[in-house]
Amino acid sequence: MYYLGSCLPGWYGRTCNTNCLSPNCLLNTCDQGLGRCLACNTGYAGDTCTGCAPGYYRVGVECQQCSSGCKDNKCDDNTGKCDGCQPGYQGDQCTSPCSSRCTQCSQDGTCTVCNGQFMTPSCTECVEGLSKHNTTTCSPCSAFCSTGGCDKVSGNCNGACQAGRWGGQCEKSCPVNCEPHTCDRYTGKCEGCRPGYHGQQCDESCSTIAGQCVQCNQSGWQCTACSGHFQLPQCTGTRAALIVQTYQSCLCSRAC
Repeated sequence: MYYLGSCLPGWYGRTCNTNCLSPNCLLNTCDQGLGRCLACNTGYAGDTCTGCAPGYYRVGVECQQCSSGCKDNKCDDNTGKCDGCQPGYQGDQCTSPCSSRCTQCSQDGTCTVCNGQFMTPSCTECVEGLSKHNTTTCSPCSAFCSTGGCDKVSGNCNGACQAGRWGGQCEKSCPVNCEPHTCDRYTGKCEGCRPGYHGQQCDESCSTIAGQCVQCNQSGWQCTACSGHFQLPQCTGTRAALIVQTYQSCLCSRAC
């Protein structure tokens, strides 16, 4: 094991008959008198290169690199748990991203800096003008909310709807036969109907009351106008017929 006045790689001693003290010596070379490593392979440290260098931790007899998510590349020598995480990561080895609700979090996953949609301290409540769409995102209030924004949890409008809209988030249009084109915010019931229609949503024709009924009250139990010469209340007799009937009644009363 002796070559031209020095030991071959991996050996030391006066007669170069003893292995270097560690297999982790860089290039398998060591001090020829003491057997100590002159330098260590990547990840190892110490005179005999049996310890783990900073940024590495022990797994069995080997040293593995700390997670790339560890802050300052530092982790526990034995467990590999990071001594803090890079911004945006969490977990023992900082391999999991922070919740999408936040841009920074502590190692246990607690949000410390919220994204633009959520509010501190826990980044679970939406900012004003937004409502929670699910556990990770907020959505803008309905464009049909007239005033007061919306509830941050349900998204329902806090105030009135824009004209012609109804529903919790004012997402529905008032029925087309409402007059004026407005209806109850919560039920969709029309405030009044266009001529010729009745019902809560003004979707029934007045002709269903009587064939010649062209206008009726919203409840649909009374005609208020008939077509042509037909007469109220049932729009069943013409004016001409009524005149003849009245004349005949007069004649009869005189003769009787």
